[in-house]
Amino acid sequence: DAHPKRCQLSINSYAKEEAPAYDIHIAIGPTKQLDRMEWFIEKATEIGVTEITLISCKNQERSKVKIDRLKKRAISALKQSHRLFIPKINELTDVKTFIKENPNGLIAHCYEEPKESFEASFQLKKCPILIGPEGDFTKEEIDFALQNGFKTITLGQNRLRTETAGLYVCMRAKLLTE
Repeated sequence: DAHPKRCQLSINSYAKEEAPAYDIHIAIGPTKQLDRMEWFIEKATEIGVTEITLISCKNQERSKVKIDRLKKRAISALKQSHRLFIPKINELTDVKTFIKENPNGLIAHCYEEPKESFEASFQLKKCPILIGPEGDFTKEEIDFALQNGFKTITLGQNRLRTETAGLYVCMRAKLLTE
């Protein structure tokens, strides 16, 4: 019953779905153009990311992010893809604080040094993945991550944009969960 001052509905059936048995937690530096970050949130939600943390790094170009706007994009993507679980989207956090609170993850960066494959390093639980900002991580930030149990991973031969790298690891992690 649709009425300007009231409504009535009845529930005919319901379905219960278990929460995912995996964690795909991506910590990513916000891009200069907010629409690129919105695109990442939308696509990662459709794929099945469970948590996204925006990280503040020395080389990033954006210092403020409207989390409510990103959450709205995630809800829209959730509805479109028929998913039942919305990813947790965390406020902008200093990269070193994030690393201290979430040790033993993976970090992708552009420096030339030995790196492990994503498949060999990813774990289904408690394995946050760090993706740097458009200016990449500083050597100091990378060293801090390595001192806190992070492993350096490769994303292949090509240098990827921040949002593309985030989506790339999200997709690879999702494929490992199935």
